[in-house]
Amino acid sequence: MPLQRHRPFASFLSDYGCPYDCAFCNTGRLRYRTRPADELRDELATLAEMGFRELFVKDMSFGAHKRHADETLALLAERHFSWHTYARLEDLPPAVLARMAETGAHLVQVGLEHVVPEILGPMGKPYGVRDIEEFFAASRDARIDVGLHLVLGLPGETPATLAALEDFLAREADPAYVSINLYAPRKGARLAQAEGGGDDPHDSTRGSDSGALPRDVLRRARDRMYRRFYARPARVRRLAGQMRLPEMWHGVRRVFAG
Repeated sequence: MPLQRHRPFASFLSDYGCPYDCAFCNTGRLRYRTRPADELRDELATLAEMGFRELFVKDMSFGAHKRHADETLALLAERHFSWHTYARLEDLPPAVLARMAETGAHLVQVGLEHVVPEILGPMGKPYGVRDIEEFFAASRDARIDVGLHLVLGLPGETPATLAALEDFLAREADPAYVSINLYAPRKGARLAQAEGGGDDPHDSTRGSDSGALPRDVLRRARDRMYRRFYARPARVRRLAGQMRLPEMWHGVRRVFAG
């Protein structure tokens, strides 16, 4: 977690599971439950008394349950934590982003996965490039950084869709960071079950033979996207201002070594 503003930090969970059922993910197969407000208030008080200033709000999809998110934001507003979280793009309209910023949020990690609607829709991500652009505009207005998580090799992936994603990263988006994964079946996920797989250990770094394109093709595309995104002087300067020096140089060496 190199973009945390304060060390050490604490993980904080306001709900469990995920109410969404993305085809490639197994978290939605768990029963979704929210924690009582009194329990959350007590835990936040304890973390504050222990001296923590930074929280990783580790909900799988913050904002998915609007009333619960409103309650959690009100509790966070009672304290002065700096925090970040996971969330889905459609659960973060401008008003929610603004409220998050007021309560100390500085980074939201979004499972964007891709930018091509023909890939996103069947996976349970019903949005397109315009929705993504509007989200980035709202996050900039709220002064909340965005971390993007992508998946290469989902059903429908072609060399043309890889090129579209690469061009988007280079031209349109300005996230704080990008994490690019290669598709690998997750045990219990609908897509893995339909493929008759998912029993092997999940490895999104090496990918799998289940990807829509050969894993070597996907690896080369991932490495090219990383270099094109990170090996820009402006990007290096931005990260230098956000990360501790050892972490920054470790990342720079990895980018140029690729």
